[in-house]
Amino acid sequence: MTYLDDLADPVMTAPITLWRPEEQDFPIDRRFFGPLGRRSPDPASDWGIWRVIRGRRPLPAQGFKIHLAPRFDEFDEVLAIAERVAREFELTVKHVARREFLWALYSKNAPRVNAGKAIVLYPRPDDLARCLASLRRELGPRTGPPVAGDHSLNDTIIHCRFGAFEFSESTQFDERGHALIEGPDGMLRPDARTVVPVAADKEHLFELSGLRFDAEPHALPDRYRVRSAVAVHAGGGTYLADDLATGDRVVIKRGIRFIGLDGRGLDAAQRIREEAETLRAMADSPHLDGRVPGLVDTFEIGTSSFLVETWIGGVTLFEWVASNSPVYAGIDRGTDEYEALVATYSRRVATIGDQLRDLVADLSLAGITHNDLQPANVLVAR
Repeated sequence: MTYLDDLADPVMTAPITLWRPEEQDFPIDRRFFGPLGRRSPDPASDWGIWRVIRGRRPLPAQGFKIHLAPRFDEFDEVLAIAERVAREFELTVKHVARREFLWALYSKNAPRVNAGKAIVLYPRPDDLARCLASLRRELGPRTGPPVAGDHSLNDTIIHCRFGAFEFSESTQFDERGHALIEGPDGMLRPDARTVVPVAADKEHLFELSGLRFDAEPHALPDRYRVRSAVAVHAGGGTYLADDLATGDRVVIKRGIRFIGLDGRGLDAAQRIREEAETLRAMADSPHLDGRVPGLVDTFEIGTSSFLVETWIGGVTLFEWVASNSPVYAGIDRGTDEYEALVATYSRRVATIGDQLRDLVADLSLAGITHNDLQPANVLVAR
């Protein structure tokens, strides 16, 4: 059994708090811009992309944070409920301030460990159980994206993670810059954002609240054994694997519902299903055989859609150019060696160009329009 989230890429994108998008920056749906929620009567402050509404009771140093991860189109309604519950328990609540930041947090380029964490409540330990019960009652049955690193209250958009609430002058940090906090078990540990939640915290959550929490299921069928993660993002990832039923190398793609939004507003799971349909359509064209991946399998696990496709060997055109261009060869221009290298490179580039032109023509004959033909999406045989 393979657990995909254990393979998540630890390399993070730039912190989302540094992003300041403008409408002209990218062609996205108009509904992804503008203010969020109503102005609260409680004192509020802006903190980067966040709006913080301070509760009347002092903010604890640490504890179980409550993350609410609604669907994009239900954010305003959920935020109003969260503010009402926070006011009831006099808690501090934090939420994304504008729609463009919410879209960024839910987009396919969002950092995996931050994605979906759109609304945060900071309860005191003695308020946790009643606060969770109140949220569960007020929110009712809802669906939304999973939250990496959190334990999820089954069949709800409520997620919990133990961590620091606010830093002070006395806060200590480890060598990686993580705050050192006293976990629910009393042991000192770094407050590190991780993709896989701390397993022991689930039992502490049950002891404090009486509610059963778990993590989003992400185990693959035993038929597949993953070798490595090619790319991991907020909406899922691409993995290189072995098909134990056939012995073949395959590529597995995962798309998660409600998250990984693109400029059209489609989530990653919808795009995976669309890609599977495209692969099925291409399978009927004999002109494309061997030049495009073949569809091997599709299946659903939890909120994720998966497709398995055949593996095609080679390097991306981007990598091939970087490895073969005379510009990067370190040879003085004007020498015979450089001129010979240029001639060989030019002939190969012309061949690749002809093959790409023919491939695009054959795709058109099969009724397929490729809207993302770029060097990173083209494989060149070595």
